[in-house]
Amino acid sequence: MNVFDFLCIIVAVVGMCLGNPMIGSAMRIARCVKLLAFFKELQRLFRALLLSLPKFANVMVTFFLLLTMYGILGVGLFAPAKHSEDFEANGNFRHFGWALLTLFRSSTGEAWNEIM
Repeated sequence: MNVFDFLCIIVAVVGMCLGNPMIGSAMRIARCVKLLAFFKELQRLFRALLLSLPKFANVMVTFFLLLTMYGILGVGLFAPAKHSEDFEANGNFRHFGWALLTLFRSSTGEAWNEIM
């Protein structure tokens, strides 16, 4: 255990000498991960988090595919529509990228009243 702490300190000092303090921050986080060996409940929680990551990735891929399908449909239907002067430039379906952004904003509820 002391070798790990010594290595963390050496890497942090080298990072500070090179002018990159982010290396020291990463080493402090690595020292916090070392606490997993002492707390059994924290180990169980961390293991549950790691086991749920593949399932979360599947949900995110499905969500992105759904946004992609509706984005393509929205561009096909609403891209040729005329826009008024009070139209929000970032919330439209003129291009596929804007369509994805608009759908993501709508799904999270951010500025939904401006989009509608």
